[in-house]
Amino acid sequence: MDCDSEAVCWDRVYVENMPDKIALTVTATGMNINWNGRTGADVYHVYRKAKADKSWTKIADTKLTYYDDSTVKSGVEYSYLTKVDDDTDKLTSSYTRFLGTPTINSATQTKTGIKLNWSKVDGTAKYRVYRRTQYGEWVKVADVKGTTYTDNKAKSGVEYYYTVRAFGKTGYGAVDKSYPYVLYLKPPKITSVKKVKDAVRLEWESV
Repeated sequence: MDCDSEAVCWDRVYVENMPDKIALTVTATGMNINWNGRTGADVYHVYRKAKADKSWTKIADTKLTYYDDSTVKSGVEYSYLTKVDDDTDKLTSSYTRFLGTPTINSATQTKTGIKLNWSKVDGTAKYRVYRRTQYGEWVKVADVKGTTYTDNKAKSGVEYYYTVRAFGKTGYGAVDKSYPYVLYLKPPKITSVKKVKDAVRLEWESV
């Protein structure tokens, strides 16, 4: 599924998978590295290199054929290498940019709609805002440059859930799974103000 379309795919966020190379998946907590096992291998040595680095740095030894790198920094492109003791038997990945997950700090009702505010993610070109109703499907509602957005198309009396994803020039990050929700009630518009004896009479539109 193409996450750069109107669809929302939560599970495999961004995968760089080429024949005879390492598959990388950007997750909410870092970079997942996955590779095909080699016959007779007891331990795999995992190395990482940022695009600006000149040499590889060893980050782990594992008996598994996958590793979760939680020490990556948002906005940085990384390549990975795995090998056994024989240097000729090694696999490498292409460079993939890691993007962090924005956290929605607030979702509040305003006079014009529902205002969202979220944390900044380094290396982001834009943020994509998604919305759904209680039993509906997630849909894209906006792409924005900043860290705030007001949904002025919300309908009164409807409960909405929201999430946000960071997009870079290439690739994208995971979505915020806190899913804050707001029951939107449109403020009534006062249509008449009249003085009646010792009081004031107000009339407004129904909501």
